[in-house]
Amino acid sequence: GLGGFGVDVVDVHRVFGANGSWAELCKMDSDADGITNGEEMGDPCCTWVPDAEPYRRWDIKHPSRSQEKFTASQLQDTSPSSCNDSTQEQHKVHARQFRKFYYRDTPDFEAHAGTLSTAENFLMWYIKRDDLWFVKLPFLGISGWLMGEWLCKQGLCRDLFGVGPAAVQEEQPDMSLRKRALILLAAYYYHDFISAFTHIAFDFMPRYLPFFGPIASGFQFHHVEPR
Repeated sequence: GLGGFGVDVVDVHRVFGANGSWAELCKMDSDADGITNGEEMGDPCCTWVPDAEPYRRWDIKHPSRSQEKFTASQLQDTSPSSCNDSTQEQHKVHARQFRKFYYRDTPDFEAHAGTLSTAENFLMWYIKRDDLWFVKLPFLGISGWLMGEWLCKQGLCRDLFGVGPAAVQEEQPDMSLRKRALILLAAYYYHDFISAFTHIAFDFMPRYLPFFGPIASGFQFHHVEPR
């Protein structure tokens, strides 16, 4: 059945007709968590109209899930100081809030204006945020080594582009430019298809499944935390 937000959408549609009224729906609190739908969905002042830019595209909460809610501090960091402020003032607040969101949990944010000042700081930040760093970093290193080996010693660059070191001394390129272009184009669409299929599968996969559940959680989390 419909969640609380869906029920409110139907009610607003019934009262205001085919086009509904976002201004009315925005002011409602469909999940009764004390936060309006607009505050949860990025339009805290309920001023959005079709084709316009909403106030916020980050830290979006589900308007039908009361467990997804802002604390008072978080709400302050996702809304204008006042809906009566000038557009220019709201833009200033918006820019400051976005920087704080984007560099959240990064070391030296305040001291270095939102930059990771050293490679060591960045590595420590990454390790802190990723529970599987001890698996990912070694595989990243192995992948880099293999890529260098194939490019520089196994003739991959020559096979792809017709230039570069050959796998066998004095070996001549044996593919035309047209054939290489077709292979690259086919490889691009193949990987694009695999990527699309993987995202569709894991974005809608139940998170309680053994083994695949944690992977699905990682895929689905980027919709909540799109950084």
